[in-house]
Order: sequence, then C-alpha cells, then structure tokens
Amino acid sequence: MKNRYPLLLYSAFDTLELGIILLNQRGEIVLWNHWLERASGLSADQVAGMRLVEACPELQHSRLIQALEQALHKNLSATLSQSLNKAPFNLFRAPQQQGDMPTRMQQAIHITPLPQYNDEQFALIQIHDVTNSVMREEILQERAESLRRYAYQDELTGVPNRTFFNETLQNLWRLAGRQGSEISILIIDLDHFTRFNEQEGHLAGDQCLQKIAKALQSTLRRPEDLIARFGGDKLVVLLPYTPLIGAKNIGLRLLDVIHQLQIPYPQSPTGYVSASIGCAGSMASHELDPSYLVQEAELAVFFAKQNGRNQVRDSQVPLKNTADSSSPDSAASSTLGPPH
Repeated sequence: MKNRYPLLLYSAFDTLELGIILLNQRGEIVLWNHWLERASGLSADQVAGMRLVEACPELQHSRLIQALEQALHKNLSATLSQSLNKAPFNLFRAPQQQGDMPTRMQQAIHITPLPQYNDEQFALIQIHDVTNSVMREEILQERAESLRRYAYQDELTGVPNRTFFNETLQNLWRLAGRQGSEISILIIDLDHFTRFNEQEGHLAGDQCLQKIAKALQSTLRRPEDLIARFGGDKLVVLLPYTPLIGAKNIGLRLLDVIHQLQIPYPQSPTGYVSASIGCAGSMASHELDPSYLVQEAELAVFFAKQNGRNQVRDSQVPLKNTADSSSPDSAASSTLGPPH
C-alpha cells in the first residue's frame, strides 16, 4: 500500500483547482499539475527536470524567485499577494465564450518549504486564481469612486458642489491655522439670473451656468484653488494662502472672463450676462469659524448688487446710494461696462 501513496498524492494534486509546483533544492521542477498545464500551455513532461526560471523565463529576477531561494535555503515560507505581484506567471484563463481572447490570470502565491526528504530540501508553490476577486474589487472601487463623484460633484456644471467646498474649506482652515496663513473666498452671483431664466428659458440658463463655470475653472492657475457651485446661480472660489487684495485681483480677472464670454442678454445694461463678486479674506484662526468668510463674502455680494452690479466688492465697503455708484471707488470696487 505504501508504494501506491506517491501515485495517490500525484492524482490528488491533479484534481486541485489551483496550480501546484514542487521544486527540489536545485530549483528543478519535480511536479507540475494538470491545472498548470491548462493555464500555462506547458505539459508536465515538457518542464520536468527544468529549472523554474528556464520553464518560466518571465520569473527571472522576480520577487517570487527571491522568496523561493529563502524557502529552499533558509526554510522560510512566503505569500505573494495579488496587490503587489498581480501576475508573476504567464498564466491565462480559458475564454468564457467562443471567440473571446484568453485573459491574463491574476494570482496569489504561497511558497512553503517542505521537510527534507532523503537529505534534500523541497519547496511547494501554490498558485491561486484570484482574477474574479480582483475584478470584483475593481468594480467596487469604481462604484465607490462614482458614488464619491456624485456626492461631491455638481451634476449640471461638473465642478465640485457645496458639500465638497464646505469640507475643503474646513480642512484648509485648520491647516492654514497651524501655518499662520491667510485664506480668501469669492462668491460669484450672476446678475438678474432669475429674470434671464424666465425670459431666455431654463435650457439657456443651464448652458449659461455651464459655460461660466468651465471658463472660470480654466482661469484658476494654482492647483490648490477650488471653484464650486454654491447653489442656484452662485459659484464660489476658495483661494488658500491668498490675502484679500490678491483675491480682489483674481475676482477682477474672473469678472473679465465672464464679460469676454459675451453671453447675450438684451435686458442687461451691458447686453450680456454679468456677475457681482463678493470677496472675503482672513488669517485662519482656531478661534474663528471659517463660515465667517462665507458670511462676509455674501455681504460683499449684497454691497455689489446694491451699488450697480457687474463689479467686485469686499464687505468692508460702506454701502453707498445707487445713484452714487458711478463715482470711482478704486480701493473697494471695479466695474466692467455701465452699472445698472
């Protein structure tokens, strides 16, 4: 009965749904099961007695060969995960349907030193097909990323939404507080946009918002600057490491970008869609909530609306009578085209 055990073991290895390779101390192949024959296209007779790197030259200088040396000479086992070693062997899965191409198999590999036999060391390599698991993980990651995009992206304009802006502002405010740096924001409120929607139609209104958001996003030069949809016809720009005077200059540039788009609106004094931009800036502080910046920028937008629209203002400017809005106020506002 004992003489039949080796044959029984070989038969058992051939029924397993995983690859089995048995190597001797010289790295020569002693066993190569049927599963590997199907996946590699190499028969057991072809590879018997060959060194593993001769049968599988793709393994030369690989992490697997290093782990195998450790198993044969230092009696150390090893596991090679699919995340770091996706496909060490050239193994392929059979096509699922006629006409499909074979797909490269993703692999998880275990290398185990075996007890010495006749004073010779052996090592067992087990190869698991984890392609389905990898594919499921990729699908889940794609879905998670899609959900994250939907959670943080404005569907109409494609820029981040208010939720993302609020979270980013909170995070940057804490960071700026530790660094002792300034943060500014701009709120961009399109002038008479409700009336524009009523007269030109909601489709035209949507297209208007999309064009402006895209143009303003491409105008921001620093990767850390963020534009988001604040709601309705409002956009907001977050400018880390930027003092108020710098934010005003950026606001003027954005105002000019909107003017250059020349989106027709006959009811506007300029003949085109314009915007009122409110600026606010502050040194970040742990004692101050960043919502303060939003309140100050909204107040600045109110000042801009009350003083003729189509201009950039900050909240420190005393409210003037609309009739006086044509007088220059270079320290606090700038206009493009005649005021309303």
